[in-house]
Amino acid sequence: MSVYISTEFAPGETIDSAVKKLQEFKSKGILVSGNFNGKQLFSDTVTVDGAYKEITGKSYEEYRAEERIRIDNYKKEMEEFNNNLPQMIQEWSKKGEEILDPEFLDEWKRIVPIRAKDIYRGMELDASLEIIKSLNAGNSFEVVAEIIKSQSHSGRSHGLVCAMVQVFSKRGTKFVQSLS
Repeated sequence: MSVYISTEFAPGETIDSAVKKLQEFKSKGILVSGNFNGKQLFSDTVTVDGAYKEITGKSYEEYRAEERIRIDNYKKEMEEFNNNLPQMIQEWSKKGEEILDPEFLDEWKRIVPIRAKDIYRGMELDASLEIIKSLNAGNSFEVVAEIIKSQSHSGRSHGLVCAMVQVFSKRGTKFVQSLS
């Protein structure tokens, strides 16, 4: 019975680097195993293709082909987004004019192009406007809280939307405080 020394793979480590690490142990005659995304890999039997099949269910070539397609699709999506960005900025500015109180419009028009180009691509603009519209209509904080819950935010996007609601709604600060 072989006894394997356990090794850890660093967060963010790739399948390729994990295989290389194990193969370095193999070249020294050391039996090592490590858990990569829930799959156990062994230095004496690991191959690049085998590791990809074990971890992703696809061969190395199948995985890379799908990855190229995913990257191409992302590039096309970003190109389309960037082509539509000027129109989208105008639409968000117009929505702000329809929903926000007049004293907030200059700041809204200043931040729309910035937020439109960030990681969320303007999602937080729509989310904030939906919440502010409900607040401005006089809805209870409980009703508005259901809106923000339904928007399925990550921690970061939730914080960003809350910050924007505080800046662009007279009731925003009290609403955000009520969420705690």
